[in-house]
Amino acid sequence: MKKIIQLLIILLFIASSSSAQSKSSELKLFFENIMVLQEDQVNGVQPLVQLASILDDAAAKKIILTKENVQEALQEASKYKHTVLLVGNHSLVKIIDLNDCIPSGAWATCMPKGNALIQKGGVFIQRTDYINQLIGVPDGQVRTVYLLN
Repeated sequence: MKKIIQLLIILLFIASSSSAQSKSSELKLFFENIMVLQEDQVNGVQPLVQLASILDDAAAKKIILTKENVQEALQEASKYKHTVLLVGNHSLVKIIDLNDCIPSGAWATCMPKGNALIQKGGVFIQRTDYINQLIGVPDGQVRTVYLLN
């Protein structure tokens, strides 16, 4: 019985490390044309927490997004080459087209199109949609906009 438990622990460790490696590979691809990420920089259980620290250092400007400042934040984003949003510690969104947008009643502005990696059940799910559909409705959750050149 003891050997079975040891084997299960080893298998769980291997599964969790390969999941972390998969996440770091997905993040490297997500940032391919934005910045260079090393897999060992974002290889933990919560890679988006690690990524927040990297983005804090790399961003030319950082804005905490609210319903009140969303229009100004999107106008400011037009001055930069790349815009990335981090929602809590579970979703990462990059704006792909500021001009392709749809009106959002919840955000009271036109929200642009983006690509997202949304962490659910320990894996990333990729989505492309208008960012109001990717970041949710305004609430107490922290949404950080990183503007990068």
